Amino acid sequence: MAGKNIRSYLNPPDPERFYELCHVFSEEIMVRILAMNDYCQLLKIYARTFPDITITPTAATHLEEFLTFTKEFHDAELNFFFPDLATVRTQNKLSRIQRWEPYDESAWDVMVSQAVEMLKPFIAQARKHHEIAVSEAVGESQHWEPLRFRLDQINTYLNELAQFHDPQKVESLFRFRSAQSE
Repeated sequence: MAGKNIRSYLNPPDPERFYELCHVFSEEIMVRILAMNDYCQLLKIYARTFPDITITPTAATHLEEFLTFTKEFHDAELNFFFPDLATVRTQNKLSRIQRWEPYDESAWDVMVSQAVEMLKPFIAQARKHHEIAVSEAVGESQHWEPLRFRLDQINTYLNELAQFHDPQKVESLFRFRSAQSE
């Protein structure tokens, strides 16, 4: 996505509109990260609550590491998209938009590619934790199905995040969201 192409879906080219699309992109990433985090929490609760669901010590360790990893990555992504958010959380949107002023078309391309580069190692590490947790979890009870669903959903979210490696998928997201806001 070259800077000059941003004009086709970022119209008018101003910091406020740029902020809106940046916010969309960050939400698309972070909502999945938070959902995976919540599912890891639920998996831990299921394993503790229902003795007929067995999670090996290896799987339990990887679930715990996955949980910690998703929290840390969420914080890193939040800081990337909205630096100093802790100090400006009470400020209004307009003050946060100032980060993008003066408007620079090339800033968009750099921001998107940096966000994607942050995602790549997260996805690789998250898949490792997920695969081990799945392979080490055992269950045949009525309680197993909700656990399996959550493990499958984590995989779905990882696949959706991996699609952001494709610049055309990112551009498609922004074209769609831009069209919605018109």
